[in-house]
Amino acid sequence: MEGSGLPSGYGLYLLQTILALAAVCLLAFVGLRFLASRSRGLGGRGKAIRVIERVALDQRRSLVLVEVAGRTLLLGVSDGGVSLVAELDPGALSSGDKASDEVRTTTADRSPRPG
Repeated sequence: MEGSGLPSGYGLYLLQTILALAAVCLLAFVGLRFLASRSRGLGGRGKAIRVIERVALDQRRSLVLVEVAGRTLLLGVSDGGVSLVAELDPGALSSGDKASDEVRTTTADRSPRPG
C-alpha cells in the first residue's frame, strides 16, 4: 500500500474532515437559500402591509406606523405583544396637520389592562 499514492493515517482523516465540513456548509447554504425564498413568498415583502415608520422607545418597546388595506395604524410593540394604539387619518400624515385632531383611539385601548 505504500506505493499506491493514497493518503493514509492522519492525512486521510484530515482530508475526510475537510470534505465533510465542505459538504455540511454546502447543505446549510442551499437549505438557507431555500428557506429564505419560501419566507419571502409567505409574507416577506408583501404588498398588503407597508411599514411606514418605526420608532424605538427603549430596547423592548417601540411604536410602529403601518398601512394596511388603506388604513394607517399606530401599533405599540413590546415583549407582551402588539397592541393597537390609534388609527390615523392617512391625509393627516402627508398634510402636516395637527395629528392629535386626527387620532381615533379604539375602544379596546380604553379598557383597563389586567395586572
